[in-house]
Amino acid sequence: MNRPESPTAEPSQSISGLWHQLTLQLATLLRQELTLARTELYQSLMTVLSSVGTVVAGIVFLYVASLLLLVSAVAGLATLLPLWLAALSLGGGALLIGMMLVLSGRRHLKQAHLAPAHLGQSLKKDKDVLLRKAQP
Repeated sequence: MNRPESPTAEPSQSISGLWHQLTLQLATLLRQELTLARTELYQSLMTVLSSVGTVVAGIVFLYVASLLLLVSAVAGLATLLPLWLAALSLGGGALLIGMMLVLSGRRHLKQAHLAPAHLGQSLKKDKDVLLRKAQP
């Protein structure tokens, strides 16, 4: 009878061989888990950076709006002509855009999850597999 040789099918495999195989599999498993964690953290970081960029853009619009509102107040007091109305409407428009951007960025920032979502499930599954292999 000719049986195919397999490292896991050998009943007489030495303990050192089994130990070596276990350490290699654990090292591979650890590398895969670290890769998963790194990928999830990278995705979360990109979401946070995008949200921060939106908030910064909103803040810039709010700054421009406040400047335009000040200019419109000065122009309104100086001339009391429609010039101040134009500056006031532009300032109000910039204010609305800035507020929308800040609120949108805050909403996305609150929804960002920095903790890896799939890593816990993957580690639990790996633990279950290892416990099943360790039992006779």
